[in-house]
Amino acid sequence: MIIIHMLMIFLNIDQSALNLISNGKLATLYTINPPFILLLGFITSLISGIYFASLMKRKLLDWESKRKSPLPLGSYSTKISWGCFFIGLTFIFIGALRIFNFPLIGSLVFSLINSLLFGITMWNAIKDLMVQLKEGKLKEIDDFI
Repeated sequence: MIIIHMLMIFLNIDQSALNLISNGKLATLYTINPPFILLLGFITSLISGIYFASLMKRKLLDWESKRKSPLPLGSYSTKISWGCFFIGLTFIFIGALRIFNFPLIGSLVFSLINSLLFGITMWNAIKDLMVQLKEGKLKEIDDFI
């Protein structure tokens, strides 16, 4: 019951609208505020992205100064910050598509597929970069740091 009330608050559905929907008189009354979802996505992605970048910077500095391996990449803090970044990206996609009146379910499916594809692809790219860094095969980063 608590989850239903939370969804009602999030989707801006009041009790009278819920009665109309349940009676079958009005099927699509709910609206989600797309600018709010965009803002929520930007804030989530920004905070999570900055935190993830600071974790990667710390790993690179430890590798440079102490020769401590940047692997394993998948610690809890990196996975959580990475996941939250792409949750925020999902909200950004949903909000942007909802502004152009795309259906909620279609926006959600499209956003989840895009975020999962981007997230998995970029995670593998960063992991490969860290493996190359550990093995000493990546000379360009030495010049950059």
